[in-house]
Amino acid sequence: PTRRSSDLSSVISRIRDYEAAMNVWQKSPITGVGYNHIRYEKGVVDESHSGASFHSSFLIVLATTGIVGLILFVGILAQFSIVTPVAAYMTLFVAVYSLTDNIFLHPFILFFYTVLLAYEMTGKKK
Repeated sequence: PTRRSSDLSSVISRIRDYEAAMNVWQKSPITGVGYNHIRYEKGVVDESHSGASFHSSFLIVLATTGIVGLILFVGILAQFSIVTPVAAYMTLFVAVYSLTDNIFLHPFILFFYTVLLAYEMTGKKK
């Protein structure tokens, strides 16, 4: 069977998005360009919120805060993952999923993750 170009359009869209994130990051690799500047650095003139972000949470952190912010972000995730085994699984799940989709920086996921992490931290002190 032959593949139609539409079968790969999602994959191609993601690759282009990752390339755009890397291009933005290269403009200021150490400290990043800042979150509110993504839209302008990407050259998006559309007023929707979709143009002001990237698909990967890690690429958003890299482009907006640079390598310094990414190192701190990964360091914080590593610290969270050593709280308890459950926290390690939660962090690993969210981190792996965040490589391909911006779920970690979504307010609901961030809130839910923080509440579960706090529960894990307080539950082990008893």
